[in-house]
Amino acid sequence: KEPVFNPEDHLKPTFGGIVQLLFLACVYGCILFYASNLISDGSELLLLIPSIAPIVGSVVLPILGAVPDGAIVLFSGLGPNAQDQLTVGVGALAGSTIMLLTIPWALSIWAGRVNINSKGQCTYRKPASAPDKWRKLSKNRTRHDMLNRTGVEPNYEAMSSGALTMILTAIPYLIIQGAAFEFEGDSEEKIASEEKYYALVGLIFCTIAFFSYLYIQVRNSRTNQVLEDVVDSKRMDALKHGLLSLQGIFYNSLNGEVLANGGDPSAQNLLGFEHKKTRFEHIIRNFFKKYDANGDGRIDAVELKLLLEDLHIPHTDVHLKQYMKEMDTDNSGDIEFEEFVSAMANNLTGQQTAR
Repeated sequence: KEPVFNPEDHLKPTFGGIVQLLFLACVYGCILFYASNLISDGSELLLLIPSIAPIVGSVVLPILGAVPDGAIVLFSGLGPNAQDQLTVGVGALAGSTIMLLTIPWALSIWAGRVNINSKGQCTYRKPASAPDKWRKLSKNRTRHDMLNRTGVEPNYEAMSSGALTMILTAIPYLIIQGAAFEFEGDSEEKIASEEKYYALVGLIFCTIAFFSYLYIQVRNSRTNQVLEDVVDSKRMDALKHGLLSLQGIFYNSLNGEVLANGGDPSAQNLLGFEHKKTRFEHIIRNFFKKYDANGDGRIDAVELKLLLEDLHIPHTDVHLKQYMKEMDTDNSGDIEFEEFVSAMANNLTGQQTAR
């Protein structure tokens, strides 16, 4: 009796095979979609941890994104015919890299575009005089405005460093490929004995380059304004829902600055530098304006009580009267925004110093 399946025969493409292939592709896509959402949710929670927030977007997520490509190359190199199968993994890696440099790049520009003001600058940050309904990207724009009045603003320093990084990462490939050209046509035994040294040099270079990349990313993440804005946005949402305190938002400013200045407690001043003051005022203003009904920059004792509850700052009636006395420096009966900002900054600094 003949076998049901003869491994010597080639499988002919059929309609059923195409359906199975499409089904597996859909299942694979659903798994990736679900996994990406888990990674996204987890990364947002990590942003709430002040000590590691700067490195989440710059180190953790890029490494997680590189794991699938690395796994493809790793598993394609396992088995008796690794030399032949590895070309499949490298080809898949090259294809995914080209895809990332085209389709997602174009989509990120389209999705990340913002309004361009009269000075030709992209409005990534809300102007101080902008109304509450201000948007980075206005709705109901004409096609002409979409093409001429919206766009993205390149960061030339980031682009040049990114281009340099891509060039440097090509060096290990040139090392091993140069050896392949040099010993082309020789026996497999000679190629194996000679190329192993080049492969070792390439491995060492890759290891050094990888850790150098991590170091540069961590260093740059602490001065990345765009990343800081994203982190602040997530933290404000967490503050509104009681998941994070106001002191937690400014943990790095209250602690990191002291360490950076040789333990000087005066470095804790949240209003000591213009950048820190602007950031602190931006976060506080989002809560203050909610209770400043007439927009005159003042709130009374009742509104202060609601504001403190919104900021999840514990207080009693005695504390509330004390806050009013401390904040109302001009004895007007109301608390101005500048008075509230100054009092909150001193309060947070005092809490941290007392620890």
